[in-house]
Amino acid sequence: MKKTKMIICDLDGTLFDTSEVNYQAYKKSLNEMGYELNYSFFIKECYGKHYKEFLSKLNLKEEEIEKVHIIKKIFIEII
Repeated sequence: MKKTKMIICDLDGTLFDTSEVNYQAYKKSLNEMGYELNYSFFIKECYGKHYKEFLSKLNLKEEEIEKVHIIKKIFIEII
C-alpha cells in the first residue's frame, strides 16, 4: 500500500496568525543593526509584503536589507 504524504503550508497567515512571530523576528533583527521597529508600523506597512519592499521604507541600504533578512531567518527558527 502506498503511503500518502502531505505538507501544510501557511505563507499568508490564513491558518496561523504569524504576525507576532514575524514582528518579533524582524524587531530583533533590526535591533541588531541599530534600528527600531514599531508594531503598528510593522502591521500597517510591512506584514504580508516582501521584505525588500518594506525594509526599503526604513531607508536601509541594500546590503543592510539582505543582512536583516539573513538575521531574521535565524531568529524565526529560535522563536
